[in-house]
Amino acid sequence: VAHRLRLAIESYLAWEQADLTTAIVAAGNTGSERLFGTAGFRPVAELDLRFLLTAARPRTPVTERVRPATVADLPAVAGLLERTWASHDLSPRLTAADLAATLARTPGLGADALLVHEKRDEIVACAAVWAMDEVFRFQVDHVAAELRPAFPAFRPGEHVRRWSLTLVGCREPGELAVLLDHVND
Repeated sequence: VAHRLRLAIESYLAWEQADLTTAIVAAGNTGSERLFGTAGFRPVAELDLRFLLTAARPRTPVTERVRPATVADLPAVAGLLERTWASHDLSPRLTAADLAATLARTPGLGADALLVHEKRDEIVACAAVWAMDEVFRFQVDHVAAELRPAFPAFRPGEHVRRWSLTLVGCREPGELAVLLDHVND
């Protein structure tokens, strides 16, 4: 599943002509290290945080298939998350109550942060957009001259807006791509 998900994400980013692709792997996660190592990624440094840089571009709105999750969706979302991550060593067993508690207690995450991709009345992908700025902030002190064209939004003295995806699950990677496209809008 992880290999197919990585390929779908890489394909999507290539299609979107992304300028920068990074992979952040928890130290000691040998499975992920092998997975990303086969794609040419090599460790650069250890970080205490995880974030994804994106560039927003105007595009056509996504259809009504992506929507905020409701309380009634939580059992289906919990089941989808379990199926998505079942083959991983640290796969948590989630119930609808566990999911609701996680959304309620996590700073920067709330009930409205969880999105679902619904196809023919079935939830086929989910992800929660985590507003990392509510947990901690980055302020730009300096941008090297050679990086300024690639990162025009980074200006000294300003905070970098950041978000992260969590509670990511999908039946098929292509169904997750629809949700990711919606999030990037």
